[in-house]
Amino acid sequence: MAVLLPVRGQPHLVTKLLLLLVGALCVLVAGQGVHKRFEYKFSFKPPYLAQKDGSVPFFEYAGNAIASEDSVRITPSLRSQKGMIWSKELTNFDWWEVELTFKVTGRGRIGADGLAFWYSAAKGVEGPVYGANDQWIGLGVFFDSFDNDNKHNNPYIMAMTNDGAKNFDHQNDGATQQLAGCLRDFRNKPFPVKAKIEYFKNTLTVLFHNGMSNNDKDFEMCIRAENVVLPKQGYFGVSAATGGLADDHDVLRLDVFLLVIFSPDPEMAENPKV
Repeated sequence: MAVLLPVRGQPHLVTKLLLLLVGALCVLVAGQGVHKRFEYKFSFKPPYLAQKDGSVPFFEYAGNAIASEDSVRITPSLRSQKGMIWSKELTNFDWWEVELTFKVTGRGRIGADGLAFWYSAAKGVEGPVYGANDQWIGLGVFFDSFDNDNKHNNPYIMAMTNDGAKNFDHQNDGATQQLAGCLRDFRNKPFPVKAKIEYFKNTLTVLFHNGMSNNDKDFEMCIRAENVVLPKQGYFGVSAATGGLADDHDVLRLDVFLLVIFSPDPEMAENPKV
């Protein structure tokens, strides 16, 4: 290792050399890193989430969903409700990270039915899978509140891909179809719950923040699945449904980031499509 020795009468030279060394190290680290870029056309967040006319910029919502300045209530805590919100534009990038911030609240010890995050080749319509249609093409990450199979394994978080030919197995809570999942409680938490969903190099990762603190770093691993193939382009969406039991399903923000490999060599870099 080279060592920089003080140069009498030339303190500025030493400072410049140190800065150059630090800069060179940063370039080396960045050369192996992944850069994130916020994609505002696929995101929404407060304040002024909804405009005065009730619309959400770059998104459209349907069913029982209600948008306000602070959040989108996908479903209110009434029986047999379904709602959804979808991005208007198709993605134009291969790899992405989404941070979904939400709250699921209800009076009872048990809630229903659950909330879903979607990345799909087509925008969803109202249907039986957490408020959206079955036989989608793409990814669903499900936050399942109700224990349909009576195995006492809810609330549960799971990921499932679909090629457009599968019907969701409601009777078994999708257990036979999941890529992976984790048993985590996301209802009635003192702080908003967060899910960080990353799709990079055909690897799907879901980190979960249980809402028991307001520390942004309190994430834990929930799902990691490799060799996941999703549509090259898709729409982001969130849906929810209630049944005989009911919860408020509120999405506070949806932050979408493009992921791109950075390299000092332009030919080695993975540049986002424009």
